[in-house]
Amino acid sequence: TNLRYLLLRFRLSLAIPVNREGYSRCNMYDVNYTEILLNGSHVPDPSWPTKDCQQGWEFNYTTVPYASVASELGWVCQYDTLPTIAQSIFFIGAIFGGLIFGWVSDQYGRIPALLGVNLMGFLAGVATAFTGSFWQFTLCRFFVGFAFDNCFTMMYILVLEYVGPKWRTFVANMSIAIFFTFATCILPWIAYYLADWRMTCIVTSVPLVLAVGTPWLIPESARWLVSQGQIDRAIKILGKFERINGTKVPDD
Repeated sequence: TNLRYLLLRFRLSLAIPVNREGYSRCNMYDVNYTEILLNGSHVPDPSWPTKDCQQGWEFNYTTVPYASVASELGWVCQYDTLPTIAQSIFFIGAIFGGLIFGWVSDQYGRIPALLGVNLMGFLAGVATAFTGSFWQFTLCRFFVGFAFDNCFTMMYILVLEYVGPKWRTFVANMSIAIFFTFATCILPWIAYYLADWRMTCIVTSVPLVLAVGTPWLIPESARWLVSQGQIDRAIKILGKFERINGTKVPDD
């Protein structure tokens, strides 16, 4: 408060210690500024005691022109490891998600697993936008990680089980590569335009809710149905492919 009437360069000089990287990001001088200013001093003494910053932080938004979750929740200085911890827990969720949804896919079918994983990604992604603490954020990121790879690997498996070897590279691999690359290219621009990490979470999560239409648009894997002994249902689905492709599937 005593420094606010000074020029910025004097405020910085008197308030913040200097180290090899420039002004300290985490410490301030612990001195009586009223006494210092009454003495007319504008030059700090390196021997002054220091303490952790008490008045919060000002962030440089030149490169990224909006607050991130780390800057908004104050994950700096002694808390600067929290973003790394949150990201690690995200990938732990991805490991468990692969195991659990892989089991769901084998037990209950590709379509239920595909629907479930996308809905989980949608709900957890939107919930992330409303978090206000590290543990709330991390819990949501854990469940987003649960859905992470599985959002497209379930569909990838479904495609592989329907498409013959001749077309698998084009239909499965190329389609994922093209759309993944496209999404990766536009994601920074979406974040830049929205300029709000919470809104970015919502906008990038909402498309996952479209998966609710999967049971009416995409048939269950005939290969999985056969493995479960549901031969009649598999034949019925293949009959639809016969009509669409104008080909004949051998009865045997």
